[in-house]
Amino acid sequence: MSPRTFPDAVALAELGDGRYSTVLDPSWAQGRAAFGGLVAGWAVAALRRQVDATLPPGDVRPLRSVMVDFVAPVAPGPVEVRAEVLRSGSSLTQGRAEVLQDGQVAAVLLAAFGAARPTRIPWAPAPQPPLPEDRVTFPYIEGVLPAFVQHYSFEWARTNFPYTGADSTGVDGRVRPATPAPVDEPALMGIIDAWPAPVLCLSDRPIPSSTVTWFVNVVTPPPVGGWPGDGWFRYQSDCVVSADGHVDMDSRLWGPDGSLVATSRQLVVEFSGRTR
Repeated sequence: MSPRTFPDAVALAELGDGRYSTVLDPSWAQGRAAFGGLVAGWAVAALRRQVDATLPPGDVRPLRSVMVDFVAPVAPGPVEVRAEVLRSGSSLTQGRAEVLQDGQVAAVLLAAFGAARPTRIPWAPAPQPPLPEDRVTFPYIEGVLPAFVQHYSFEWARTNFPYTGADSTGVDGRVRPATPAPVDEPALMGIIDAWPAPVLCLSDRPIPSSTVTWFVNVVTPPPVGGWPGDGWFRYQSDCVVSADGHVDMDSRLWGPDGSLVATSRQLVVEFSGRTR
């Protein structure tokens, strides 16, 4: 049976020495390759285990930042993840993970896990903006949308959908797991990556696209056990610039309680210029 929840899809079997194994189920694919949020989730899950193994009891270090370089696509089938702690200081631990298939590196992830620090200069961003009432449910259409979309529920707050030849690129709405399951650190990678690149709204026909690099800063780490799986996450994203087939996109994610959870920046390549 295909894994219906992100925790099931991101489950890792320990091989020893920081090595883990898993399997990409086709229902979590994006075209012929793995959903990028799941690839990042594997790496974060593996690193979390390695980080926790180096910390003394009671030392809590939530995920604070992630940088991912997607090197090659991951096809359905066996996958290996290798993770290591690079340095663990008094309050910050940094690590590196690789996702491999057939012995070849498919993704490299660097992450920082940091304990809360005292501060005299706290500053909170604006709360989640009001969500428009005229939202549109975004259903999964098999054969038209990427397979992984079936695992999320979407409500769009704008009408400029992908591939509609819109005159603007903004994406706005909310998302949650289709099958309720806690949203922890690995699952957060899926929630924030579930939406399509906003530049695709400009195209009047389906075109391939792929993320090259991805930076996520976690502003509000998940609570112990994760956020409830039936809570909605508000998402906004826009295209900063698109040139030479390379797209810079900027995104924000708010949690079920309205607090800003994470910011994201991606470099996406799009193939609208292909002639065949």
